[in-house]
Amino acid sequence: MRDAYRNALYDLLFGEEGTLSMLASVAPHLCEEEVRSILERVGKGEDVWVAAPPLRVNWSYIALCASSEKPGQFTPRPIPSHLMLVDSVRQQRSYADGVPKGDPHVSSLFEGRAIAYAQQHWGDQLILDTWSSHVSVDFMDCCDVDEHGYPKEVDLAFFVTAADLASLAREGSPQHLNDSIVEVTTCLLAGLHELDGGPRLYDRSSGSGYHFRCYACSRCGSVLEPEGCPGCRVRFTRKDLALFANQPLRSLPQKVIECLLAKGHNFQKAAAG
Repeated sequence: MRDAYRNALYDLLFGEEGTLSMLASVAPHLCEEEVRSILERVGKGEDVWVAAPPLRVNWSYIALCASSEKPGQFTPRPIPSHLMLVDSVRQQRSYADGVPKGDPHVSSLFEGRAIAYAQQHWGDQLILDTWSSHVSVDFMDCCDVDEHGYPKEVDLAFFVTAADLASLAREGSPQHLNDSIVEVTTCLLAGLHELDGGPRLYDRSSGSGYHFRCYACSRCGSVLEPEGCPGCRVRFTRKDLALFANQPLRSLPQKVIECLLAKGHNFQKAAAG
């Protein structure tokens, strides 16, 4: 049941365009009459926000928007009605410490039912948010660059840490960082939405942050440098790749490497970690 629902969300999020006909498959907690009522409201020109069950974070929900037809902004052709997956929305009870992290609570239809549905059908797979940092890792192929001299992205991973990443990178050992990882995934839906958790952005008062992005070599797993990959000893032709400067990590945690290997990623050299 959870797998079928997750696949429907994937089709909505990464398909060419979400149609209103997909609403029933991504809102399994609604009956036919409720789905029909939402579609009728959209047909009358209304945008309807609907809560869908969470996949991983308890007491949260996935916000969907059933959008009505709109006039085209840059074209005379109207924008047809469609269905969008907007974000994952936390509630106070989503956090283990019971303290909200700056999330604006956007009320959506059926949010209580959506949460209850997930708790009933896959409650043993739901967790509370206990993390302090969210990290996305882009795996780049240094031997395959585009016309601008940038290596091409071939894979992604996401992980969250119980301790603040900036403090771990500055003061902790690689093992401390690895032990602090609460969850690691290559699932785009979980990594981009549910684990991310919304608007916890840079905290300028403390000098720490919540969202971090790291770039690593897809061939050996080394963290990239502006000049190239230190593991493969490949040097970039382009010398101004500031994208890879000031990386938040010196090396990837072993749990991230293991997650990629479990997915079937083929490191051509022994992965650094």
